[in-house]
Amino acid sequence: MRSRISWRWLARGRRWPDSKLNVVITFDDGYRNNLKYALPILDKYGVHAYYFITGIGSFERKLLWADALDIVSTLATENSKVHMAGKDYHLVNKGFIHRETNTPLRKSIKQSSISGYEEKNNLIEQLLSLYNFTGQNELNDYWQLMSNDEIALTGRSKNITIGSHGFFHNNLGALHHDDAIAEILKSKIYLENIIQKEVTTIGFPDGSYTVQLNEALNKSGFNKQFLVNYEFADDGILDYVYDRFGLYPYMGNANQILHKIIH
Repeated sequence: MRSRISWRWLARGRRWPDSKLNVVITFDDGYRNNLKYALPILDKYGVHAYYFITGIGSFERKLLWADALDIVSTLATENSKVHMAGKDYHLVNKGFIHRETNTPLRKSIKQSSISGYEEKNNLIEQLLSLYNFTGQNELNDYWQLMSNDEIALTGRSKNITIGSHGFFHNNLGALHHDDAIAEILKSKIYLENIIQKEVTTIGFPDGSYTVQLNEALNKSGFNKQFLVNYEFADDGILDYVYDRFGLYPYMGNANQILHKIIH
């Protein structure tokens, strides 16, 4: 379960004073564990959260490339090999790298300007040929995504706002501008057809964006846009853009992390 917290409240001045820390809880990717574990707690305590969901749940194989890479990198045999974009990447110390340049596979993927998901889907198939973890029930919580029916169920909760996380989980800031716009609008249509509500929020995959993209999306009705970190000088003055702080299982006790940040 990956979650992020935004420090700026979305309705500043309506309920909470600016002198106090106000946060918004967000969950990325559309994991089934968000439905299984997080939603019951949010509903129990009446806490609102944003779920940013990709379109990968509409695929026959509902699996994000990053999860396949993480799990196989941990469990596959050392020196295993995959091929992507004309280069071989070998597994060395639980990470796939291009030996000639010492470039991590993950970095190459994030910097790619290739739109769609064909290249990444091919990579997933290669990774599963090295170590197919999809039949191991104990790993399901780490990678399984919600189906369309589960997204619809989640969207009916009064405590959840569903937003776009791109359709293919590409790094949108690395894509050509028109390709990025097309992917986001594809995601918007996909989600709106499922939840029967308008989608006006986006959480950028990996926090990758451009100011040009922010402005175009705002004109298209995306009036709340969640980043990870501000990358450009004027981000902080845009009233529809919000930075976030990621919380991950490997970081330990989230309460301790938040206490450290707040104090």
